Amino acid sequence: MATLQGAFWFPMFTASSVSMVVLNKYCATAFPLPYSLLFFQNAMTVLLNVCFVQAGIFKMKPLATDQFVMFLIPAVLFCAMLVTSLLGLPLVSVATTVVFRSVSTGFVAFGDYFLFGKTFSQPEVACLGGVVVGAVIYAYTDLSYDRVGYSWMFVNAVIFVVAQLYEKQAISSSQQTPVGIGIVQNLLSLPILFVFGGYLMKEEPSQQLTETDNWIRIAIFLTGIVGCSLNLCYTNLSKFASATAISLTGNFNKVLSILVGAALFHNPLSLTQASGLAVCILATWCFSQKGALPADFRAFSLALFVFFGLLYASGNLRSSNDPDFVILSNLPKTPSQPFSLLSQKGGGGG
Repeated sequence: MATLQGAFWFPMFTASSVSMVVLNKYCATAFPLPYSLLFFQNAMTVLLNVCFVQAGIFKMKPLATDQFVMFLIPAVLFCAMLVTSLLGLPLVSVATTVVFRSVSTGFVAFGDYFLFGKTFSQPEVACLGGVVVGAVIYAYTDLSYDRVGYSWMFVNAVIFVVAQLYEKQAISSSQQTPVGIGIVQNLLSLPILFVFGGYLMKEEPSQQLTETDNWIRIAIFLTGIVGCSLNLCYTNLSKFASATAISLTGNFNKVLSILVGAALFHNPLSLTQASGLAVCILATWCFSQKGALPADFRAFSLALFVFFGLLYASGNLRSSNDPDFVILSNLPKTPSQPFSLLSQKGGGGG
């Protein structure tokens, strides 16, 4: 039974994860109203989760006032994190978002150490060092570097770290289920996003939607569906799959997202940049396994996929003044619809 479940939920997890990255980047560029976009996504998440709870697929305990008070600050951080992510996504490559999230995970670990007294082994500390080294190598040679984009991703990383550490304390003291906590946070986010988007930023989503084509409208709608699908995948995988298997699949999803993002959004990678990215991902993966490499074939094959997959994304070496520079040689010079807008705006349009 577990084999049949895995054959469905793991591919669904990968498809949902990669689709969410691609759709968010596309929508963040083609529909430049981040508060309105997030309002729709979070409202859709609440609606679908409630439907799944009513259908018996998800479980949650009755909502109480103290739960909303407890998660008010996490909800504010949650909104800030989502907004800064959407503001930075059009300006940086998918690979850059992966690097920033990997570095953020390391700082969460440091916060665990200083605030909660959690200890780490020497291999785990070495993995955190590997994340930093890989990130520095990547950023130093980033062909799609954009100062504003990096600034937004840095702010996003800081908020992510604070949110993770604060939520750890709040969730540990809450009796609500993970799905119930998600519903509470998303409900709290709606008035925040409405006030900022409608009154402070004067966003007009109705007018913007009338001026967009059907591709963008479909993409925006799909972000709500795919977001809930990811939640569904995590909930079901946690019932039968090991933490190692989920972690391995998560890292596979990152690599696949980078390859798809490079192809669709024309973000080239240098050979050095790809190597730094590979080090960053592998170090994060090893840290999630307590600093050790799982002794099975899947782990070995994933390591090979990370390294050679990223080199494939980089393309073939091109003769130039910089012998380390490589590009995606198989991409057309003129992007096709509906992704052409992404090469006209934002960082690193190839």
